[in-house]
Amino acid sequence: IPGGADSAAAVFDVDGSDARQGHYEADAVAPSSSALTARIAIDPAPISLRALAGRRDTVQAVVTSLEDSVITGRLRVGLLGGRRLVEVGGPGSADVAFPIEIPAWTHRLVLDLELDPAQWPRFTDFGFTLLDAGGHILGKSPLNYATARLDVELPARSTALEATVVFSPGYAEASRLDQWAGRLTLRLEASRSVALASPDGDEFHLPPGGTAAFRVVPGATPWPLPGGFAPLALFVGESGGIEWTWEIPLIARAGGSLPH
Repeated sequence: IPGGADSAAAVFDVDGSDARQGHYEADAVAPSSSALTARIAIDPAPISLRALAGRRDTVQAVVTSLEDSVITGRLRVGLLGGRRLVEVGGPGSADVAFPIEIPAWTHRLVLDLELDPAQWPRFTDFGFTLLDAGGHILGKSPLNYATARLDVELPARSTALEATVVFSPGYAEASRLDQWAGRLTLRLEASRSVALASPDGDEFHLPPGGTAAFRVVPGATPWPLPGGFAPLALFVGESGGIEWTWEIPLIARAGGSLPH
C-alpha cells in the first residue's frame, strides 16, 4: 500500500477474528533510489472480547481490559450478514467445483480456504477461483501458503448471483491421487451493518484486568440467509478515538460459547 506522511499513512486493519499470536512482519520499501525514513506504529486492541450464547436468544459480549491503567470506551454491535463453514476436498489434481448462491443484498463476499499445513508440501501450486454462471472470473487468489483469502466486492444488482468456487490443486508429482482436504469459510456481507441495541448501554470503564458485559438480542436478520448460513455480527470496540473490530458468527458451540 503506498504510504505518506500523516493522514496519507498506509494502514492495515486486522480484524480480531483474524489475529493470531505469533510473529508478524512489516516491510517499508523506498519508491526510488533515494532513501526514506519510515515509522511503523502498532495499535493492538486494549480489550479482549468473548461472545456467549445466552438465554432467550440473547448474546452476551464480555470485554476484558488488557491494559495496566484505567480505560474507557464503547462497544457497538451490528448484524453484518451471514457465515457458513464447509469441508471441501477431492482426489488428485482434478478441479473441484463448489456451487454457491450469492443473495442480491450481498455487497462483499469473503472466502477463506484453510488446508492442513501437513499437506501443503505436496503441492507446487493451488488455484482458488470464483466464477459466475457464464464462467467469467469474479476473483482469484492462488495459494502461496496453506491458507488463502478471496475477497470480492460485488456490483449492485436486483437478483441473486449463481457462482462457483473452483479449487485446482497442483501436486508436485502429477500422478499422485492423494485425497486433499480443507475447510472453506464463506462470509456474505451487506453494504453496511444493522445496529443492535443493548439494554446495558454501550460504554465501558475498566480498571486493569476488569470486565464488562453487554447483552444484545439479534432477532431476525434483515436479509434472507441461504441454507447453512448463521447470522454474522460485527463487534466494534472504540477507545481513545481508535476502533477495533471482531466479526463473529452467532452460532453456539457445545457449552453455549460462540466462536471468538
